[in-house]
Amino acid sequence: MNCPVTRSAIGFFLFMFFCISISSAVVENCESPHQSYQDRSNLTDLDLSGQNLSAVHLNRSDMRGCILDNADLSGAYLHGSEISNAFLIKANLTEAKMEETSLHESDLSFANLRRANLVLSDLFGTNLTGADLTGADLQQSIIREAKLVGAKLDNANLMASNLNYSDLTYASLIGSNMRRAILHNALLARANISGGSLVGANLIYADLSRADLRGADISEARLFGAKFIDSNMSESNVIFANLTGTNLSRSDLSNSILRGSCFSNADMSDAILSDSDISDAELHEAIMIEAKLNRANATGVCMKGANLARADLSSSIIRGSCLSHANMSHADLSDADLSDAELHEAVLTEAKLSRANASGTYMNKANLDRKSTRLNSSHEWIPR
Repeated sequence: MNCPVTRSAIGFFLFMFFCISISSAVVENCESPHQSYQDRSNLTDLDLSGQNLSAVHLNRSDMRGCILDNADLSGAYLHGSEISNAFLIKANLTEAKMEETSLHESDLSFANLRRANLVLSDLFGTNLTGADLTGADLQQSIIREAKLVGAKLDNANLMASNLNYSDLTYASLIGSNMRRAILHNALLARANISGGSLVGANLIYADLSRADLRGADISEARLFGAKFIDSNMSESNVIFANLTGTNLSRSDLSNSILRGSCFSNADMSDAILSDSDISDAELHEAIMIEAKLNRANATGVCMKGANLARADLSSSIIRGSCLSHANMSHADLSDADLSDAELHEAVLTEAKLSRANASGTYMNKANLDRKSTRLNSSHEWIPR
């Protein structure tokens, strides 16, 4: 007689057990949203946008064409994965482990890659417009022809990376490490590289117009044909760099150390080199019209054939320098130290030479135009 009651009780308990099992599965699924993903997964062309994949293990996985817009991949393990032609717009990749990962021609615009590890990764043609790569490690990565307009790379490590033909216009690279980086034909106009290191970097034909390079170290860099128009390079180190044929017009190099660098055939018209150290530099046939070199240390400099018309060289030290065939018409050389300098066939018409030290200066065939050039009577021009 108790059978119906017993059956009802058993049914009730079975029903409750089933409900509890379903609830547990739902909770477990919520807590581990990527429990089905593992290393070497095939996620080709999957739409995983907006998903929580934080700390997921997807090393050496195939994620080509994957849609991961707004996905949370913070701390994810993606070492050696293939994520080319994928979409990661506004994705969170903070501290993601992406060594040797391919993001070839993927879209990571406005993604968060702060402190991400991208060493030896492939970012060829990748769109990183507005992305945050602060503190990211991109050593020896291929970032060729990538778009990094307005990207934030402060304190990022780009040492020995290939950024040829990449667009870094308006990018922030404050304190970044770009030692030995290759930036051939790269666009860095209006970029902020203040305090950064470009030691030994290749910037041939790169455009750094209106860039902020204050306090940067550009020593031993190759800058042939590069553009620095209106750039701020004050208090920077440009030691033994090759700036042959560069355009430095209206740039600010005041208080900079430019020792031993080559500026031959460079356009430095209206440039500011006040209080700079350009000793032993090569400025052969450089265009320095109306440049400001007041108080500069130009000891041992070669400015043979340079155009220094209307330049300000007042109180500068040009001791032992070569200015043969240089055009210094209307230049201001007052209080300058020209001792032992060579001015063979130099043009000094209407130059200001008041209180200049010209002892031992070689002036053979120089065009002095004594009627308009003002000399210091206490010193004698000595042709040798």
